[in-house]
Amino acid sequence: MSNPVITVESPDITRLKKVFEELQYTDKRKIIINSLNRAVVPVVRQAKANVNVRTGNLQRSVGQIVNRKDLTVSVGARKRNGHKGYHGLLVEKGTVARQYVTKKGNIHKTGKMPALNWLRKATESKGTEANRIVIEEWRKGIDKVLKKYR
Repeated sequence: MSNPVITVESPDITRLKKVFEELQYTDKRKIIINSLNRAVVPVVRQAKANVNVRTGNLQRSVGQIVNRKDLTVSVGARKRNGHKGYHGLLVEKGTVARQYVTKKGNIHKTGKMPALNWLRKATESKGTEANRIVIEEWRKGIDKVLKKYR
């Protein structure tokens, strides 16, 4: 099962790409990272709302993860810098029924956790809003860069 991905497709984007290609590399990077950071905010909010709260660790760890090398922004459970979202994937995908044999030979069943799909639902429900925000932020970023060189 692949991770949910939001793809931006619009006639506005094709026009913006022509202008975008003529910009300097550093300006392109800034525009891409800023637009993606702002676009995932509604997805993060919805994902936090979709998570069941028992201890709150998973809900607090849900956020955006920026990869500046690949120019990507991911939404998910963060596991570093004080965040405790190690179990985010288990809650998202669920687990199968498990059991083990104790030293005395008894079978101990540990149970099954159903998939909640909290991240997939957030991506599907807020994907169009994220697309709109990316296009708006690209426009704003390109305008800002063009004003800088005028």
